[in-house]
Amino acid sequence: MPGEVIASVLLLQTLQDLSDTEAMQALRCDLRWKVACGLPIDHEGFHPTTLTVWRNRLRASDRPERIFEAVRAVIARPGC
Repeated sequence: MPGEVIASVLLLQTLQDLSDTEAMQALRCDLRWKVACGLPIDHEGFHPTTLTVWRNRLRASDRPERIFEAVRAVIARPGC
């Protein structure tokens, strides 16, 4: 699964305060999530443990908050 898709899912999951299972259900069933993640309408999603694996990889990295830092930088831009 491409990192940008996982980052989008993790961000949406955080914004909506969903569990991994609930986030995967939203990704499978909610067209807004599919569009936001750049996935085709017929995408089946992926197993919820994929989010755990990526979250652990982020946590172990030098910049574990980089997804949210990028979002904050976009929001801070004038006109946003």
